[in-house]
Amino acid sequence: MAPERVRGILHGASLSPFVRKVRGALALKGVEYELVHVMPGAMEPAFLAKSPLSKIPVWEEPDGFTLPDSSVICDYLEQVVPDPPLYPADPRERAQALFWEEYADTRLVDTATPIFFQRVVRGRIFGQPVDESLVRRHAEDLLPPVLDQLEALFAPADVAAAPAVGLAGPPRPATSQLIRPGACDVPGSGGCGLPGGGAIRENPPARPDRPAP
Repeated sequence: MAPERVRGILHGASLSPFVRKVRGALALKGVEYELVHVMPGAMEPAFLAKSPLSKIPVWEEPDGFTLPDSSVICDYLEQVVPDPPLYPADPRERAQALFWEEYADTRLVDTATPIFFQRVVRGRIFGQPVDESLVRRHAEDLLPPVLDQLEALFAPADVAAAPAVGLAGPPRPATSQLIRPGACDVPGSGGCGLPGGGAIRENPPARPDRPAP
């Protein structure tokens, strides 16, 4: 039976796109939560007991209920807090949305993550040299076909006809925006020059009464 008032702890790091996905869902549904920072590669045994795959995020509720995996967490939130919805009500449309969510979690993340890792993790966090040839290869050769496929098969031709905000993302920027100098000058995950960075800065996935970490 769904709890009357859902609240909990989200274990993870905001640098993770999977954590940000869940934070966006929590914000859209108005669910109160605490973000407990867990970094990949520095996971304590207590966290690993909650995450069988040793991955972030993990959702935890006051009664001890835990749930790993961003897509599973979003589906759970949809069931216990159905309004506003994240997914379409129509079975076929919902199935398509679930597929494109998986597509973004795998193909899109695998293609875009090296840009983020080089520009943000290596360049901004650790102050290490950025492999610009790798960034350019992913931004110019590998990522555009993935975004083209998303636009051709998923995004509406008329932006004005786009569905209400849910798990769908904002339009893609030009490739030059992905690799432009200073793309990471804005602190936080929204300043990496990746698709949706501006939208994340303008609409941070956090409760309005809770400062983003």
